Order: sequence, then structure tokens, then C-alpha cells
Amino acid sequence: MDLFIDTNIYLSFYDFSNRDLHELETLSHLVSNKELKLYITQQVKDEYLRNRESKIYQTFKDIQDQKFGFKPPRYCLESPHYKELCENLNEANKHHDSLISEMKDLISNKGLKADILIKNLFENSIEIKITDEIYNLAIKREAIGNPPRKTKNNKGIGDALNWECLLQYNDIQTLNLISVDSDYSSSFDKNHFNEFLKQEWDSEKVWQSKSVSFYRDLVNFFNSEEKFKTINLTDEKSKDDLISSFSKSENFSQTHQFISKLTKYSNFTKKQRYDLLDALISNGQIYAIANDPDITDFYLNYLDFRDIDISEDDLDSLRSIFNIPSDRFIEVFEIPF
Repeated sequence: MDLFIDTNIYLSFYDFSNRDLHELETLSHLVSNKELKLYITQQVKDEYLRNRESKIYQTFKDIQDQKFGFKPPRYCLESPHYKELCENLNEANKHHDSLISEMKDLISNKGLKADILIKNLFENSIEIKITDEIYNLAIKREAIGNPPRKTKNNKGIGDALNWECLLQYNDIQTLNLISVDSDYSSSFDKNHFNEFLKQEWDSEKVWQSKSVSFYRDLVNFFNSEEKFKTINLTDEKSKDDLISSFSKSENFSQTHQFISKLTKYSNFTKKQRYDLLDALISNGQIYAIANDPDITDFYLNYLDFRDIDISEDDLDSLRSIFNIPSDRFIEVFEIPF
């Protein structure tokens, strides 16, 4: 079986719990034992390296800036409990500083669990070289407007390069492509492969009887094959199930309850943030009360959409939902990652 994992999926590893990363070690073993052929390009490696620190900083900045303390009224100052509290807060800040220092060292030395897993996958993958011919084909694809290509500010031929590498490489038998980017998905249904790309693959590979399957995340890929179902990304599946229920919210009360549950999670993958955005725009129950404080806070302050390629139609919908200054809107929804 042949597998291609897009850069955005590798970057999502930094959103995974340690339990799910441990489960993903099985994938690494399958690749290193050649039971699964993982393909990679220099473009994927470069994109990963360019975006790794920015991806980590999204979540690290919140804990880095935290300090424990409070300002009590003067009549509390003589209480022994106040003095004990101050000592505990000082101790907490010392542990906080130690944690930040430890994490900075791990991040700098690429020692996070996600770093180690990605390194192992890269080292055991099959690299498809980007030749001059493939580069020129990608330039042509972008010039004439064929997918996969970005639709918003983030222009470039990265996805076109990856696709041409896969298209031109003859050793691939049954391609499983995992990417959350809208570049590869159907405009009608994000969970389905782009029809143009499917037909292109079928016409190029028809004499070899080769096929392509598309997935937006690892959970669905693992569920697609019996031999992978032992890889249980439990925490990611729990988040996916909650987001799915949220997207089908039937009344205002349910919507607020789901938001309360969602805010208990600290990280969401790119695919999950896409789905949360879709839920906001397409579900009238959520849309109608989007300016309630908890929902506004969740979407404008809790989530990060800077790496999401949002269509102009969806941007118009978001402008009508949130009554915020234009510079704040651009900051939240329109700055590319």
C-alpha cells in the first residue's frame, strides 16, 4: 500500500495528545518495516521546516506568557493564608519558569514526541525527486489554473509540485493521499477527492490499473483498512465526534453546551478547525447566536484560522456574522499562515 501525507497532517501531530502520538508509533513501525510505502518530496520537507516553529508557537505562546498572581485588598495582607498563598504562587511561578525552559530546549533540539515521530517517518519514507520536468509541469499547472492550487492569498506551486511527483512516479500502486487542504478536495463535499484530480489520475494510470483514495485526516485513513484499525487515535476521535455533534446542533441550548465541552480541549487540528468553521457558517442554530459571548470568544480568541484557506464566499458570511473592526477581522481570518 502506498501513502502520501501532506505537510498539514504532519504539522497536526503537534496538536495530538501523548497517547495518540504513542499510537502513531505503529504507523512509523509499518513504514520502517516496509509494510507500508510512505512517499515524500523535498517540498513537503521544506514546508514542514518552514512552518514547524510557527505551528508550535500558536500554542506555546499562551503558556509562555502566563504568570500566577493576584492583587488582594489591603485587609487581606495580614492573613496567614495570604502569606501562604504568596509562597505557593511563587513556587508555582518557579515551576512555570522551569517548564518553559525545558520546553524551549526540547523545541530547539527537535526533541518533542511529535518531532521524533516525524523524523522517523521522514527517514524511512521514499523520496520522489523533483526534476526539472516535474517543476515545469507544476508551473504549467498553476499557470492554466488546474488544481491542486491555493485559492486565496497564499499563492505558490507547492501542492502542484507534490501532485506532479505522485502523478509521474510509476512505482505507486494504490495511492492513499491524506491532506486537509481544500486544494485536493471537492468543492461540493470537502470529504471527497477533487473530481478533476481523480479523472487525471485515472487517465494517467489507466494502463496500470492504479487507484487513488483521499482522506482528510489519519483517523479516517486508519478506519478504512482492517489492518490499521488497531491504531486508535482515541483523543482525536473524541474531538472529531464532538465537533460532528456540534455541527448538527438542533437548538441554542445544545450549541452553548457543545461550546462549553469544546473549550475543554487546548488544541485543534487544521481539519477540525475547518469543520468548526463549516459548522458556524452552515448551521443556522450556531449562526444565529454567534455573537453570544461564549461563541464569539471561542471563534475569535480560542481558535486560530491563520493557516486556513477560506473562500471569498465564506469570508463574506463571516463578515456578516461577526460585527468586529475590519483590522481585527483580517487578523483573525485573512492572514495566511
